[in-house]
Amino acid sequence: MVQIHRVPAKIALIGIAAPLLALAGPSATAHVAQTDQPGAWIVTCDCGTPAKRQRIDARVRKLGGHVLYHYEQIGGMAVAPNKRTRSTRFARALRRVPGVLQVQPDGASQPSRTS
Repeated sequence: MVQIHRVPAKIALIGIAAPLLALAGPSATAHVAQTDQPGAWIVTCDCGTPAKRQRIDARVRKLGGHVLYHYEQIGGMAVAPNKRTRSTRFARALRRVPGVLQVQPDGASQPSRTS
Protein backbone atom coordinates (compact mmCIF):
# COMPACT_ATOMS: atom_id res chain seq x y z
CA MET A 1 0.00 0.00 0.00
CA VAL A 2 1.32 3.45 -0.97
CA GLN A 3 1.12 6.22 1.58
CA ILE A 4 0.40 9.75 0.36
CA HIS A 5 1.87 12.60 2.36
CA ARG A 6 0.26 15.99 2.01
CA VAL A 7 2.64 18.94 1.82
CA PRO A 8 1.30 22.18 3.31
CA ALA A 9 0.38 24.70 0.59
CA LYS A 10 2.82 27.36 1.88
CA ILE A 11 5.77 24.99 1.68
CA ALA A 12 4.75 23.83 -1.80
CA LEU A 13 4.48 27.44 -2.99
CA ILE A 14 7.91 28.31 -1.59
CA GLY A 15 9.34 25.21 -3.22
CA ILE A 16 8.03 26.36 -6.61
CA ALA A 17 8.65 30.09 -6.24
CA ALA A 18 12.21 30.03 -4.86
CA PRO A 19 13.86 28.57 -7.99
CA LEU A 20 11.84 30.90 -10.22
CA LEU A 21 12.86 33.96 -8.23
CA ALA A 22 16.48 32.85 -8.26
CA LEU A 23 16.34 32.63 -12.04
CA ALA A 24 14.55 35.97 -12.41
CA GLY A 25 16.84 37.93 -10.05
CA PRO A 26 19.91 38.56 -12.22
CA SER A 27 17.96 38.85 -15.46
CA ALA A 28 15.61 41.40 -13.90
CA THR A 29 18.64 43.47 -12.86
CA ALA A 30 20.12 43.17 -16.33
CA HIS A 31 16.81 44.31 -17.85
CA VAL A 32 16.79 47.43 -15.67
CA ALA A 33 20.34 48.23 -16.77
CA GLN A 34 19.36 47.84 -20.42
CA THR A 35 16.37 50.17 -20.13
CA ASP A 36 18.59 52.91 -18.68
CA GLN A 37 20.32 53.18 -22.07
CA PRO A 38 17.90 52.35 -24.91
CA GLY A 39 19.53 50.93 -28.00
CA ALA A 40 17.18 52.62 -30.46
CA TRP A 41 14.90 55.63 -30.60
CA ILE A 42 11.73 56.43 -32.50
CA VAL A 43 11.86 59.93 -33.94
CA THR A 44 8.66 61.63 -35.06
CA CYS A 45 9.50 64.44 -37.41
CA ASP A 46 8.36 66.84 -40.09
CA CYS A 47 9.90 64.65 -42.77
CA GLY A 48 7.07 64.26 -45.28
CA THR A 49 9.24 64.99 -48.31
CA PRO A 50 12.42 63.21 -49.41
CA ALA A 51 14.43 66.42 -48.96
CA LYS A 52 13.29 66.90 -45.35
CA ARG A 53 13.91 63.24 -44.58
CA GLN A 54 17.43 63.43 -46.06
CA ARG A 55 18.24 66.51 -43.94
CA ILE A 56 17.23 64.70 -40.75
CA ASP A 57 19.07 61.52 -41.88
CA ALA A 58 22.22 63.61 -42.35
CA ARG A 59 21.86 65.15 -38.88
CA VAL A 60 21.41 61.69 -37.32
CA ARG A 61 24.69 60.58 -38.92
CA LYS A 62 26.44 63.80 -37.87
CA LEU A 63 25.32 63.22 -34.26
CA GLY A 64 26.90 59.77 -34.27
CA GLY A 65 23.97 57.57 -35.20
CA HIS A 66 22.33 55.77 -38.08
CA VAL A 67 18.81 55.28 -39.41
CA LEU A 68 17.37 51.82 -38.90
CA TYR A 69 14.00 52.28 -40.58
CA HIS A 70 11.76 54.98 -42.06
CA TYR A 71 8.11 55.17 -41.04
CA GLU A 72 6.80 57.12 -44.00
CA GLN A 73 3.12 56.75 -43.08
CA ILE A 74 3.55 58.46 -39.69
CA GLY A 75 6.43 60.78 -40.56
CA GLY A 76 9.16 59.24 -38.50
CA MET A 77 12.11 56.91 -38.27
CA ALA A 78 13.86 54.46 -35.99
CA VAL A 79 17.43 55.52 -35.24
CA ALA A 80 20.24 54.20 -33.10
CA PRO A 81 23.51 55.64 -31.83
CA ASN A 82 26.78 54.14 -33.02
CA LYS A 83 28.68 52.05 -30.48
CA ARG A 84 30.86 54.97 -29.41
CA THR A 85 27.93 57.35 -28.89
CA ARG A 86 26.07 57.50 -25.56
CA SER A 87 22.40 56.76 -26.10
CA THR A 88 20.90 59.38 -23.77
CA ARG A 89 23.19 62.12 -25.05
CA PHE A 90 22.27 61.11 -28.61
CA ALA A 91 18.55 61.41 -27.78
CA ARG A 92 19.00 64.86 -26.21
CA ALA A 93 20.82 66.06 -29.32
CA LEU A 94 18.10 64.60 -31.57
CA ARG A 95 15.45 66.63 -29.75
CA ARG A 96 17.28 69.83 -30.77
CA VAL A 97 17.35 68.97 -34.49
CA PRO A 98 15.08 71.30 -36.50
CA GLY A 99 12.10 69.32 -37.77
CA VAL A 100 12.19 66.71 -34.98
CA LEU A 101 8.91 66.73 -33.10
CA GLN A 102 9.39 63.89 -30.60
CA VAL A 103 12.01 61.33 -29.54
CA GLN A 104 11.00 58.21 -27.60
CA PRO A 105 12.86 55.02 -26.69
CA ASP A 106 12.03 52.25 -29.13
CA GLY A 107 9.52 49.90 -27.57
CA ALA A 108 8.11 52.47 -25.16
CA SER A 109 4.36 52.62 -24.93
CA GLN A 110 2.03 55.20 -23.54
CA PRO A 111 -0.98 54.17 -21.48
CA SER A 112 -4.25 55.11 -23.11
CA ARG A 113 -7.25 56.52 -21.32
CA THR A 114 -10.70 55.31 -22.11
CA SER A 115 -13.78 57.38 -21.54
